[in-house]
Amino acid sequence: MTAWRILLRRGSVVLLLVWLTGLAVAFIQRQLTSKPGRGSDLEEPPPTSNGERPVRIQKGVEFNQTYGPDLSFRIAARQGTEYDNGWAELSGVQVTFYSEGRVSYGLTADKGRFHVGQKEARTVGETLLSLRGGIAVRGAGFVYRGNELRLESEGPVALAGPGWAGVADSARAQLKDDILELSGGVSLGLRRKGGNQSLVLLSPRLRYERKRALVVFPEGLELLQEGLKARAAGARLQLAEEEGEPKRLDLVGPIRLSGQLPDHSSIDVEAGDASIERADDGRLRLAAAAMPTPGWIWVRWLDVAAGWQELAAWRLVGEGTSRAWEWLEGQGQSCGFQIGGAGGETRRLEAERLRFVFDTGRPVRAVATGQVLVESGARWGRGGSLEVALATRAFTLLPQPRQRVTIGDLQLDVWCDRLEGARDGTILAFGKVGGIFHRPVGPAEEEGPARFASDTAELPPAGGSFKLAGDARVWQQDRLIRADQLTYEPSRDEVTGEGQVLTRAPLAQRGGEGDSELVVRARHLQYRRSAGEMVFEGEVEVDDVRGRARCGRLFVKMDETGKAQSVELESGVSITEISTGRILTGQRGRIDVGEDLLEMWGTPVVVKEVDGSQIKGDRLSWRRQTGNVMVTGGEDSPSETLYHPVDRTPSPTPARRQP
Repeated sequence: MTAWRILLRRGSVVLLLVWLTGLAVAFIQRQLTSKPGRGSDLEEPPPTSNGERPVRIQKGVEFNQTYGPDLSFRIAARQGTEYDNGWAELSGVQVTFYSEGRVSYGLTADKGRFHVGQKEARTVGETLLSLRGGIAVRGAGFVYRGNELRLESEGPVALAGPGWAGVADSARAQLKDDILELSGGVSLGLRRKGGNQSLVLLSPRLRYERKRALVVFPEGLELLQEGLKARAAGARLQLAEEEGEPKRLDLVGPIRLSGQLPDHSSIDVEAGDASIERADDGRLRLAAAAMPTPGWIWVRWLDVAAGWQELAAWRLVGEGTSRAWEWLEGQGQSCGFQIGGAGGETRRLEAERLRFVFDTGRPVRAVATGQVLVESGARWGRGGSLEVALATRAFTLLPQPRQRVTIGDLQLDVWCDRLEGARDGTILAFGKVGGIFHRPVGPAEEEGPARFASDTAELPPAGGSFKLAGDARVWQQDRLIRADQLTYEPSRDEVTGEGQVLTRAPLAQRGGEGDSELVVRARHLQYRRSAGEMVFEGEVEVDDVRGRARCGRLFVKMDETGKAQSVELESGVSITEISTGRILTGQRGRIDVGEDLLEMWGTPVVVKEVDGSQIKGDRLSWRRQTGNVMVTGGEDSPSETLYHPVDRTPSPTPARRQP
């Protein structure tokens, strides 16, 4: 009984093992023949045109492979057919590439082929290569070469990302270094939000180093934006992060920019290396270096209102937004030029720093600092800082620390504390104005240039009148003209004085004796330099070594050396002799300086002595050197003398008579 039970148990175990073995064999056979679990049969495909014979068909294909600790990839497909040559044909393909534990690329296609032994995969038909940040590359097919860890397109590709799109002849990804390269006619278009295409980038080749968030254009870059075109020998675009926003663009020189601004002004720029960086607040900052040859940055633009403008500098910096620059500044040695415009003159501006301020993309103001030099035609100016309105050419020029502003032309040099220029070309000088006339104001040219000083001065455009105001003085050697305001008219070679006029001039005495001078005070002066004539009007006072004269109008004639030759007095003439106190009055008079002779006419002419004695007549002659005075009368008006004798001894008193 016990033996029967043992035999029964052993038989049961054997049957159980046989049954389990049958189940295992059936499962393995089902898997090898790709029989679906639900029992549906798959039609075996025919051989391919290349003679490939299918070996196995499988649904839900998945394959994983690792290359070292950081790289791996995964292939998944809805269905796969394995052929006798080792290739497998896949449908509904999804390929995922991993780098350092995260997805680096994603590849999807309807069809593909894969060879495990050769570590090679291909997609057939439209394929989408995905990067992070919503960036995708679309092409007609991609090839993955596992031995080289390289993924490359078969034919042209199209690219797209947030706010941009582009095309290229081919794309290739180096999986080990995580570098994506685009080659052949690379074109990228960037769009503003809610706007049309605003910026186009063209390049033969682009390399995107994803680990460094760096885009490199090794064979040059061309940028197009709203009528502007820029070319650079190379470029590097630094992103804020992988697939992030642009942070810095470095351009390799030589750089050339040309085209039209939004207001239809033309612009042309030549520079060396340059960079454009986006700050944390979103503003853009520009820095550009000069070209090695000729060593300058050149910026030229044709302004609709102001004509041609030019800027040359050793270095160029600027700041603005993505829509327009707010300012550009030349540094080191900067030169600005304005050609044409109002007046047709060429202006040149040189300084250590020269900044152009923009308004809606147009340069409206220039600010220069450090060793400023301004040239306009034959006129020039020097100072420490300058601000110019480009449309009107109005400006303000201030001096260097502890120095003065200077300005000059062919006729004069001026120095002052501040210069201001008006729209019509007039220049105003303020603060202790001084200067030199290169063309003498006086007739004695051999004695050197005349000098001047005043509180303010007004320098006209070419051919206008030069004005001094506020204690205005002009002097040359021992000649002086002083007034509240002096005006010099170059076209007529005349000087006009207004208010508290004072002049000093040497006298042309006979034989050159003495060093006396003629001093005249009046309210108004007109000096005709070429004719050697000076006309004084309004409460005129004349002083010389002999006496003082007063009249309403005075005419002075000078010789070729600038010395007073004759003096004519009109309108209520009164002369006081200094040595005797004698007073001579009449309607008009004349002084011959060479003869030292005074002649006076009037009805009557009166000579009044200090003691009250008087002589009246129609004409008077005074030989001032000898003191002799002769008064004569006319036919109908004889001379008249009123004499007051002076008795210097007391009269004797008669003796008292004795009774």
